[in-house]
Order: sequence, then C-alpha cells, then structure tokens
Amino acid sequence: MMTRLYDTFRKLNPLQRDMISFFILTVLIVIVYGQTIVFKYCIDDQYYLWLFNDQADSLKDHFSALLQRFWGSEYRPITFLTLLLESLIFGGQPKVHHIFNLIYYLMLCFSIYKFCLLFFKKFEIDYYLISLGIAILFLVHTSHANVVSSIKNRETILSLFFGILALCAWLKFVEQRKFYLVFLSLSLLLIGIYAKRDIIPFLFIIPLVGWIYDQNSNLRVFGVSFLILFFGAIIGTSVVQNFIAAGSRSEFAMQAYENILVAEPIEFLERIPFAFDILFRYEKFMVWPFNYYFYFGYDVIPILTQWKPYIIVLFVGHILLLSWIVYCLLKRKKKYLIGPLIFYLSIAPFVLSLVTGYIAVRYSFIASFGFCISLVQIYYCLYQSITQSKWKHLVFIFFILLMSSLAFLARQRSFAWKDIGTLYATDIPHISRSANANRMACLYYYIIAEEEDNEYIRDSLIRKSNAYCDQALSIYDVPIALEYKARGFELLGQFDKALPLYEKLLEMESNNREALRYLAFHYKHNNDLDKSIVYFEQLINNDPHNIEAYIELTQIYNAVAMYDRAIDINRKLYDWGAEYDALLNFGDIFIASGDTLIALMNYNSAIQIKREPIIMEQVLRISKEFGNDTMVYKIKNML
Repeated sequence: MMTRLYDTFRKLNPLQRDMISFFILTVLIVIVYGQTIVFKYCIDDQYYLWLFNDQADSLKDHFSALLQRFWGSEYRPITFLTLLLESLIFGGQPKVHHIFNLIYYLMLCFSIYKFCLLFFKKFEIDYYLISLGIAILFLVHTSHANVVSSIKNRETILSLFFGILALCAWLKFVEQRKFYLVFLSLSLLLIGIYAKRDIIPFLFIIPLVGWIYDQNSNLRVFGVSFLILFFGAIIGTSVVQNFIAAGSRSEFAMQAYENILVAEPIEFLERIPFAFDILFRYEKFMVWPFNYYFYFGYDVIPILTQWKPYIIVLFVGHILLLSWIVYCLLKRKKKYLIGPLIFYLSIAPFVLSLVTGYIAVRYSFIASFGFCISLVQIYYCLYQSITQSKWKHLVFIFFILLMSSLAFLARQRSFAWKDIGTLYATDIPHISRSANANRMACLYYYIIAEEEDNEYIRDSLIRKSNAYCDQALSIYDVPIALEYKARGFELLGQFDKALPLYEKLLEMESNNREALRYLAFHYKHNNDLDKSIVYFEQLINNDPHNIEAYIELTQIYNAVAMYDRAIDINRKLYDWGAEYDALLNFGDIFIASGDTLIALMNYNSAIQIKREPIIMEQVLRISKEFGNDTMVYKIKNML
C-alpha cells in the first residue's frame, strides 16, 4: 500500500504535488490551530496594538506610528504594518489578527516545503516526500503553539518566513550565478530582520547552506556574494535603526527579577557550563513536547557554574556531535549538516548572550526548523535502510503516530493562550518560582479589579492579586509587585495597610512616582503639610508633566503663605498648558496675599476659558465682598 502511495505521488506533475501539499498543510493548520480564531488578546499583544488603538486619530497618525520603536528599542515595522493594515481594513478585533496569524503560518510552512524541494532535489530521489514531511513536522511541532496562538509572536513567524525566502533566493543564485539574486536575498533578509531580529543568524546560515548545496563552489564568487550579503545587511539595519526609526534607541533594561544573570552575575568562564545547561533545555524543547510555559526566569533556572557530571555528559555529547559533523565533511555528506547548522546557529544568541539568563520557548522557533530537517532525514535514512515492506509500513505508521501526537499536544497547548487569565491559571502553578510570572499575574488581576463594579468580585480579585504579589516578593524584591499590593489595599480603602508598603517601596526605589504620589496626598490629608511638600517636590522633579501634583503643591504653598514659591510652581503649571487651573490658582494666591484686583483679573481670564457656574458664583461672592461692581455686573450677565 505504501509503495503504491509513493509511486502515485511520484507520478504527479510538480504543480499537482504542490497543490496536494498545500491542501494537506491547510487542513492540518485548521485542525491544529483553527480554535485560535476565537481567542482574545493575550500577554504582550498591547506592545503593538496600543500604538494604533489609543494614540492615532487619523490615517496619517496611524502610519507615522510605523516609525516607532518596539518598546523603545528594537525597530519592527513589518510586524506592526501587518497588524495596522488588518485593523484598518477588517477592524481591530482579535479574531482578525488570529486569522491572519494562521495565514502567515501557512505561508511559512509552505515556504519551508518549497525551500526543501529546492535543496533536496539535488540530493534525494524522494525529495518531494522529504520536503512535505519536514513541512508537516514543523507545522505540528508542539513548541510552536506559543508562537502561533499569540498575536504578538507573529513577529517570529514573519521573521522566519522572509528568512526562508532569502534562503531560496540564495540557492537560485548558487544555481544561476546572477548577482541580482544576491540583492534579492539581502532585501528579503532585511525585511525579516525588521519583523524581528531573531533572524540575524541567517547572515551566516544563508551562505553556509549555499556552500553545502553547491559541491563545487567558486570561492571567489562565494566570497564576494557573502560580503555583499553581510555588509549590506549591517549597513541596511544600521541606517534604518539610526536615521529612520523615531526616537533614540534605549535598550529595555533587563530586571534582576526576570533574569538570573542580572540578579546573580557570573564571570565569562563560569558561563560555559551554564550555557551547556541552557542549550540542553532548548534541545529538550525539541524532543519532549511538554512544559512549554509562557515564561522561564528568575528563580526557575538554577545557575550552574561548575562542571558537574550532568554538564560533563552534555559536553561530551556535543563533542561527539561535532565529530560527526567533521565526519560528514570528510565523507562529503554535507546534506546532513543543514539541520544542525540551522539549529545551533539560530539558538546560539540565546545561549551565549545575557538573554541566557532566562528561557522562552519562542526563542527556539527558528532553530526548530533545523531540528525538523534533521529528524526527517534520520527517519528517511531509517526507512531506506529497511528492506522488508512489513517493517517499512511500521516505520511509516510510527511517523504518522508521531505527527498525530504532536498535533494533538499542540492543539491542547494552544488552548492555554485563549486569554491572559487562562494562560496564567494554566502555567503559573508550574513556574511558581518565577518572580516575573507572579509579578505579571499580580498586575493583571489588579487591573481587572480596578475596572470591576461589583464590590465582592473586586475584593476577591484584589486578594488574588496580593497573593501573586506575595509570591513574587518571597522570591525577589520586585518593586512593582510591592507597588500593586499597596495599590490593592488603597483600592479596598485599607489605607493603614497601604501606607507602610508605600514607605517600603520608596526605600527600594527612591524615585517611585506612585509611592511619592500616595505619601504626598496622605500627609496633605493628615495636615502634615511640611512632609507633603517634600513628597510633592520630589514627584514633580521625577514627573515634570504631573499636572495634578503642580495644582496640589501650589495650593499647599498658598495655604502656608509661601506665596512666591506658590507663584513659581503655578507658572510651571501654566507653561505645561493647564491654563485654566493655573489662572484659578493665581486668583487664590493673590486673594490670600491681599492683591484683590490682580486676583479678580486672573479669575476673569479663567472664566473666559471655561464658564463653570460654581467658580463663577465664587468669583461673584469675592467681587461683592471687595466692592468690585464692574465684575459683579459682568458675572451676573454671564450667569
């Protein structure tokens, strides 16, 4: 039966085989990930969506947001552009973005299939079946559920998609020796980098795959083309990052509570055994389709700085792998190098850099492409080495069962990404030692509580938020967890519990705006104006745009008869654009200092901006009290 199936597939023309392969991939994506269409927004989606959902009032504003950096650092306009166009054309509903996620994932899987056709056509008779097997394995691999089910993580899908297209263009260049294909490959790679820079290792992968593909490479042509690709990508990236992207680059500061290498720095040589441990964890993601949690960080991953037996075994294992690679080079079996080459070069940045301090399943997405190639090659070699048809059938059935199992697990894992609450409820019990995961849950439940009208439900949500805060603080002194615990008590009206937490927060972060705000208002309400002034002064120094703080500080200085300082602060309030409030404050200050005429002039200017009956009644009373008949007549006419 299997032989007949193979023969039938071989007899089809290329277009028919491509159409069948595309149909199979489409059906599998619908089966495995079709349920994601009804999913809501999940963690980190807001980092893209807030730009055009909240800040843009016109089409021009929408597209000017394309110049904004992602979270103030990396520039990712390609990913943002896809989300923007989907929102403008089809509406900004999560189901729209999830549908397009599946479309992009289908495009990626089909591009993998086409690349493998192009590459393996030179090495294998059954290159169509090998290519289809690699694409199917990649599609159903369980580790991809965290990427495909997340709107934000489509950046990784798009990045690899354009990386694969760049690979295809490079192989065409190797075949045809037409240099425009080098520039096409470079352009596609740059687009991939501007979806997300995880694809940067393809700067080395692309020429090396071309070298594997062409057994008789012209070193001169290879060298020139590599230099064009390498320096073209560097120059293209630098120009756009430095001269087109809006704002200066400010790399996101990695916090100690999310990265163990920030919390507990180690020397470079001590990182070597730690790097082998991290590498093994990523390799485990490939072969063990479980425990794909949304976040791994401090204190989930232990630091291993010594060559323990476990690390030595890993080291020996990778030395053996390296020996096998050398053997393949010597025996001219370079086709077997493509999988390890893609996997290890793609995962290297996440093993050798500061990012090593925490693990994310999405970081292995691009590397998994190389793993899928190697696994299918191993399976095909095993299949070809078997002579009895009965055993061939068993090997094929095992492959089908493997694919089915991975597909089932990927589907199940994707349900965790239904919404933020489901993801936290599913994953955090398994990563309870992650300070950052608990911090994220703490913030999430506080925000929901803040929007909840039902008092009983709000109290329950605050208790849940505080429980996550306590867990985060038991692992590491996470300032923002302490802040939201204090804000939770404040929301419940338990001010006696909030006060010591804010004071402790200010000890941890002397410039924490939320702590300064609370303490300033607390001492004002308790009539300790000297302390209130100190905290309000600190607050406006750290938050110069805090209009509320300027208003309050002006009123306090006025209350303690420090009129000159009140006027200075109020002028800053006026300069920041709060003219109405500033004019009212000027009126109050000059009334208190005895300059009634100037006070009434300021009140009059305020009334011209906004006619509020309560304020007008107050000014009318003051005008009558000081006998300003002109002002009395004017306000009575307004009223």
